[in-house]
Amino acid sequence: MKTIIIKTTFILLALFLVLDAAEAQMNLNEIADAEPFHKVAQIKGTENLLRDYFSGISNENDTLYVVLCPLMFCPRCEAEIGVVQELLYMRKPDNPMVMIASSPNEQAARKYVAKKFYFEDVIYDTDLSFKSFLAFRTEEPRIPFIMKIDRKSGRLLTGGDYIVINDEFADALIRHTEPMPYYGELWEGTISFQPAASDCEDGHYKKAELFSRMMVPSDSNTIVSNITFPKISKGYLSFTDELDNSIYLYSLSENADNLSFVGRFVPNESEELAFVSIEHEKYFQLRANNMVLAMCLTGSMINPDTLVFSVSVPNLKYKEGNNMAYSNAPAVIFQNIHNEKMREFIPMELFGSIDSITYIGHESFYYSEKLDLLFFASFKGYPYFELTNEHQNPFEECFYKETPLYTVYDTDKKPVGRIGQLGQIHMDLHLGYAYCNPKITSHGSTIAVTDGTSGILSIYDNNDWGKPLSTLEVFNVSADDFTIDSTLYGTEEYAYQFQDNFQDLIVDILIDETSIYTLSIESGCCFKKTFDRDGNLKNTILVPNMIESHQLEITGLCLVKNKVLAVGFYYDKEKHNMVLLD
Repeated sequence: MKTIIIKTTFILLALFLVLDAAEAQMNLNEIADAEPFHKVAQIKGTENLLRDYFSGISNENDTLYVVLCPLMFCPRCEAEIGVVQELLYMRKPDNPMVMIASSPNEQAARKYVAKKFYFEDVIYDTDLSFKSFLAFRTEEPRIPFIMKIDRKSGRLLTGGDYIVINDEFADALIRHTEPMPYYGELWEGTISFQPAASDCEDGHYKKAELFSRMMVPSDSNTIVSNITFPKISKGYLSFTDELDNSIYLYSLSENADNLSFVGRFVPNESEELAFVSIEHEKYFQLRANNMVLAMCLTGSMINPDTLVFSVSVPNLKYKEGNNMAYSNAPAVIFQNIHNEKMREFIPMELFGSIDSITYIGHESFYYSEKLDLLFFASFKGYPYFELTNEHQNPFEECFYKETPLYTVYDTDKKPVGRIGQLGQIHMDLHLGYAYCNPKITSHGSTIAVTDGTSGILSIYDNNDWGKPLSTLEVFNVSADDFTIDSTLYGTEEYAYQFQDNFQDLIVDILIDETSIYTLSIESGCCFKKTFDRDGNLKNTILVPNMIESHQLEITGLCLVKNKVLAVGFYYDKEKHNMVLLD
């Protein structure tokens, strides 16, 4: 369902995004098609659907300039929206842009848009209705798309992730009149993510039973928009609220059938400025215009009093005169939930003795209180490929001599080692870290690590991070399962040909005194598997992905009342709900 809100004011943004110079005559459709990762195109025969989608807006122009924004999916990318608005408004003041705000919770989306943007027309799309006439290179848009639409003909004229946003781009966008080729004429291969045909419901597997179900409380001050990175630990549920960009913490009742809101946690101003070496006044101007952002990521309770959560804070400094270099840096916050002042902010050192790692996955963080060690997912190249460096090029054999999954930090919060390795399938297909979804957990001195997609789980003793004590196979995947287009070998587009094949995934892992537990997606089915400490499979339980008429998002495992349970969430258009499955 889509809802439209009409606003009556338009405020010009004073900040411009200065990027690379562009050619005087841009061919926007050629530029959009050259982008290997993010593409959009109209589905053939959907002209009437496109016209109907925009029929309720106040803008009466046949030509529409539209920004499609998956809210907070790529928060730093949203900075370009105001810049494009400013450039177009200077040239076309009688034709303001339309925003499509994509988010499941309309109430939260309205609050978010009102805080960050200025549009006369906003379409709040809560169920991806635009996918009835638009196709994407990924399963849904991950970045803002700038589009030009001819409503009279019902055609998408151009649309894409345009790297160069400047005067020449704005002029080219206004001049552009040729319709964009339909989906399938130049590119194809969207990810379906529909469950594959399987026999998972035919009665061969024991099915998990509902242990408890509860509403996630929400009110006008703490509107739950979209639950990301949820974790149940020590009797608490923590997650990142996507649009509020905060850690929300709830206590779980003794019977595990009710949640109570405890608090909202974010980095404070001094923590946000920890890596900022430019003038603070200038920084706050950038922040006000959505150019910089401190992000909350993953959190968990490590004892009944202490929440630990990772953040990604702006790292700004001057280079070569007045040019600014901007990146984000990882940090960890230890917070006593009963005393706001009992708080420790720990900025993480990125490289040091492990300088072959070029990217730290801020969102994939784990802390072991028993070992007093921190683990951050680690990658060579950014995001997956670095074709100019032999040792960071996934098509080179030397790349695979060392492919750690996590960087280990000690009690001084310095990087002291690595743990885990990419699976054989990544080497066989020359994929590097593409399709890698690392997970890690520990119990006592035992550490379990997986890349998520090779199906292999490695068990380590804390005294030796270099070699696993044992490995176990959660599911099997082989290079023989893949068809390879050799013409793409050595290019950045090479990995995309495998996107429909990497559907199987280890979602979560957990260890106790006697067993190792995994939660995995295999051929569209979700399984909770139990292995003994020697890696022998003891039992397999099917975890349903539906409850009544609601689609469940199965997110992980938790230990509640001495039971290892699967955790799932669903949104019923009014409230978020959590279910625990035994």
